[in-house]
Amino acid sequence: MACAALFLAAPACVPFDGLVAEGWWYARQHEYLSYAGEELAPGSLLNILANLELERRDPRHVVPAGAVPTTRGTPSSTSSSRSATPATST
Repeated sequence: MACAALFLAAPACVPFDGLVAEGWWYARQHEYLSYAGEELAPGSLLNILANLELERRDPRHVVPAGAVPTTRGTPSSTSSSRSATPATST
């Protein structure tokens, strides 16, 4: 009964193995990336990743050069200010 409900709820599912059709999955990913890539928000890591992935998949989508902020300097300049040694209680 549960399998039938799952099949009716998600018709792209292949019964009993938990997988979905590859074409359906790719289309869902592209639908999400198209929505997420409508705007570029340089302060949002997930938005940047979505835009770059959409650019990789779809040559019509272009992320302008310089739109993604970069950090310059040594890795230690961006690390946390916490000490590597744990604090001791007194």
